[in-house]
Amino acid sequence: MESRRLALVTLMAVFAIRLSSAQEQAIKADDLVDSIGVNTHFAYTNTYYYQQNNRTISALSAAGIRHIRDGYYPWPAANQMYKIHQALKAAGIGTDYVISYDPLTTVSDLMLFQSLAGDMESLEGPNEFDLNGGSNWDASLRSFMPSLHEAGAVLHVPVLGPSLFQETSFGKLGDISPYIDHSNLHIYFGGRNPGTNGWGSVNAEGHSYGSILWWLDNANVSAPGATSYVTESGYNQTPTTTTPYTVPYDVASIYTIQTVFEMMTHGIKRSYLYELMDDPSSPQLGLMTKTLQPKYSYTALQSLTGFLTDKGASFAPGKLQYSLTGSTTNVHHLLMQKQDGTFYLALWINLPIYNPANNKPINVLPQKITVTLDSAHEIQSISSINSSGALSSVKVNSYSYDMQITPCIALLKIASNY
Repeated sequence: MESRRLALVTLMAVFAIRLSSAQEQAIKADDLVDSIGVNTHFAYTNTYYYQQNNRTISALSAAGIRHIRDGYYPWPAANQMYKIHQALKAAGIGTDYVISYDPLTTVSDLMLFQSLAGDMESLEGPNEFDLNGGSNWDASLRSFMPSLHEAGAVLHVPVLGPSLFQETSFGKLGDISPYIDHSNLHIYFGGRNPGTNGWGSVNAEGHSYGSILWWLDNANVSAPGATSYVTESGYNQTPTTTTPYTVPYDVASIYTIQTVFEMMTHGIKRSYLYELMDDPSSPQLGLMTKTLQPKYSYTALQSLTGFLTDKGASFAPGKLQYSLTGSTTNVHHLLMQKQDGTFYLALWINLPIYNPANNKPINVLPQKITVTLDSAHEIQSISSINSSGALSSVKVNSYSYDMQITPCIALLKIASNY
């Protein structure tokens, strides 16, 4: 019996060593950048979206944003909105169009719209229709989605499912996977950290209400096996606040960048932050003020995309062998690679830094870890994005490095030492 126990302990030790030194598959660094979208409202004529549309498009480009989410409207052919969307296309920005429920909307209507706008990159089913579509909303959606699917096929753009507000609505709608390419979720965290394990009841899969995994479980009910988009996520943010479940700018900045990484680690193809600027319907949700003044979260996105953007030829990212030791509890990570072979390892502590119920900051102590690479690589530098959105870097040049991890994203630049 003792010999068996010793053999088991030895086997477990060997297995642990292998796990710690296992190779990890990277994703393309530019895929992370390309996963970022932003909600806009260019049709709101009483806002800078419309009144200062050139400045708005410049602000999107300056932040490295390539994707927006906006509404479809059957404007007359000479309408100014088509010029705005043509300018978006010229800036390299594509639009996910939310198609409101209207049985009279035809494939031909959408084809004509695209010929005039030019920036359509996806179609999306009606927005939170379970809240405003009446008692037979589910039957209405089931009758509407096939025509939207047909339009997507004709226009050669993917179709996103309709967003739903209530958990029970996913089951009531039923399986619509034959008519969509991606499921669609709205995930707001109520001022909590995006990596939260949830704060409510536990579902059959063991995931708590409000967590990313809980929402993905719901998506799998109405679109089994489909990859997901998150077309709304964000934070009510003001310079300082005493209003429960709103957060100050510095907290929103850290959580916004964490949102991008947490969504990607959960396999979510694209996440649209809500929204680019404050507007009358959402006066605190903007990454910028209503006059296009950057908040810290906008600056942080600009820092992130500027650091990781890597447009160019397609390539297959490789693997990296490394280990994280020390105080690794609650440390999350994502491994990326650029075309030149350089790896970028993102590290952050997944813990709340703010209690949104009483508007009190939470002091999260730094955690000391050691990053150790194989003999063929070295850490060249470590960059981080602080709570005001600024990026700073320090040189390292070592295959093994002791560092302090915080909730702010740290980005290790790792290259071959040959």
